[in-house]
Order: sequence, then structure tokens, then C-alpha cells
Amino acid sequence: ERKAPQYGISVAVRNVECDSSRLRGFSGDLTAKMRLERERVLMDDLTWASHGARLHASGSLRHFENPVADMSVDGQMEAYEFAKLTGATALESGQLALNGAVHYDNGRASFAGKASGRKLGYRFDGVSLHDAAFDSGITARAGELKLTHLTAGGFGGRILGDAVLRGNGDLEFTGRFSGVNLGEAAARRKYLLPLSGTANGTLRVTGRIGAHDFRVRSVARIAPASRGIPLSGDR
Repeated sequence: ERKAPQYGISVAVRNVECDSSRLRGFSGDLTAKMRLERERVLMDDLTWASHGARLHASGSLRHFENPVADMSVDGQMEAYEFAKLTGATALESGQLALNGAVHYDNGRASFAGKASGRKLGYRFDGVSLHDAAFDSGITARAGELKLTHLTAGGFGGRILGDAVLRGNGDLEFTGRFSGVNLGEAAARRKYLLPLSGTANGTLRVTGRIGAHDFRVRSVARIAPASRGIPLSGDR
């Protein structure tokens, strides 16, 4: 069988900017190496690099009249850059990572993969977290992003659950927590009472990203500690 002719193409563009109100001021350098055939493009490597962010992608685009694309992506971004892009201003520091697969067909794109965060700093409503981390499965399609099997650490404990973020910024999280240190949580809230104990229970959070309007519902079981004002029971 005769091999289809290919044309090798290399592209390098500096200071690329997107014509978008959300991405205004976000620029970077783009490099790409690809092979062009009659009915498809093979993307050997595409790299986007900017201050605080880097993305690698490879894959293929075929059927130019009705494009179908499959790409593998691997990216890292500083948390403060992500906060600027999304309006999640409570996120102050740390690193975010994303890897997975993008599929495009019939004018619709979807993504499935994994996301993680390390050394995250977060401040909201007088509460600050430092050196936090999370890992999660992630899917995105039709204006909706889902985080599955999300695990995160904070206040000495662990949180496990699932979250949905919709295109309008509405967020919904349902899960459970264990080992949360009430003394540490009270100190972060600057409560004067020396509370102590360890909390385990369920958690539901709803609200809108960037609006600072979240509703929290929880049923917790508290085990007493040996120091401070010991708390125990159901709350």
C-alpha cells in the first residue's frame, strides 16, 4: 500500500494574545510541529508557554469538512494565574496540573482526565489555608465541569466527594470529611475560645464562584480532645 504524502510544518509565534474579554492580557509563546496529509493533520507536539502556565498537546485532526479531533494534553499553571482567569480570587498561591484527552466532533468538545493541586494557599471570609492539596478525576462537556472522587486536605483532615461547576459559575459539592481538627479550624477563624476535638461527617456546599455567597450544610460527629474546651456529640 502506497503511503500518503506528508508535509512537515513547524510554527513558532511569540506574544500570542486571545481576543477575549476573559483572556485579555493573557499572552504567551506558541510552538508546533505537525505533519499535513490530504485528509488529516498529525500534531506531533504543540506547546503553549506563558508566565505562570505551560501546556503540551499532541494528537490528530481529520475530515476537514466536518472536523474530528483527538488530543492528549498535559498542563501546569500557577494558581494565581488560574484565579485571574476564573475570578476565583480567594485562591492565592500554589500550582495546578491537568492531564487527559480532548475530543472534538460535530461542533462539540469534551475532556476527560485528572486534575491536581499542590501547595495551595486559599483565603475566604477570614479563613486562610496554606499548603493544601487535592486530586480529582475531571470531565468537561456542554458547559459543565465535573470533579469526581475529589480528595483534599485541610485543618488536619481529609475531604472526599464530587463537585459540579456549571458555565454560569454555580458550584455544588457533596461529600464527607474526616479527622478535621477543630482547634486548628478555630485558630484560623481567630476564635478566642480554645476549642478542641476532631470532627467527621457529611458536607454539602452550594454557591457561585466569584460571588462570595456559599451555603454550607453539614452533619458532624465530634470526638473530644484532651486539651482546650472538649467538644463531643452530633452537630
